[in-house]
Amino acid sequence: MLPNLFLAGFPKAGTTSLFSWLAAHPGICGARPKEPGHFLPLRWGEPLSPPDYARSFAHTRGERWRLDGTPGYGYGGGAVADAIRAASPDARVILLLREPVGRAFSYYRYRQSQGRLTGLDFGDYVERCLAVPEAELEHRTGLDWFGVAGGCYAHWLPEWQAAFGDALRVEFFDTLVADRAALLEAICDWLGLDAREIPRSQT
Repeated sequence: MLPNLFLAGFPKAGTTSLFSWLAAHPGICGARPKEPGHFLPLRWGEPLSPPDYARSFAHTRGERWRLDGTPGYGYGGGAVADAIRAASPDARVILLLREPVGRAFSYYRYRQSQGRLTGLDFGDYVERCLAVPEAELEHRTGLDWFGVAGGCYAHWLPEWQAAFGDALRVEFFDTLVADRAALLEAICDWLGLDAREIPRSQT
């Protein structure tokens, strides 16, 4: 069983929390691991991995939705969106956006926690990001300096909208923080589910 629901973007925008809440619904089977990353190679212009993707959903029990929570897909734009559409024609996609400065700072702290970016304060980091050529940011080796460019959502959104139309839902980190109950209810309504079935212990 392959996924038909994708939390496809964007990193450091609350995707882990949203995935956890949605996966707690009895009508949604969350991937194990949360981020299978099957379509990520397309972001870098590389071929897909061998077809073992279904293993991430081997535990499904017939849930209506099977959720892949790989937020890095968003940066693949049309290449990833079209591949998902071809593999799962009835799929729905959620893109979660965060105010770019807050997202950049969260990304900066995340890369620091990995033992990278030592000796750089946030201001220096932003300047370094802006100085890196765009072509370098399109390669895996440029990920340390992707904090600023990663918030330029308009670069990728049109391609996702073209591929999915009404099957695409764009939400915002601020809404998730301010009123997650309302956000979950809206998403569940869109999926034909009852948000009240998410256990209270999860929300």
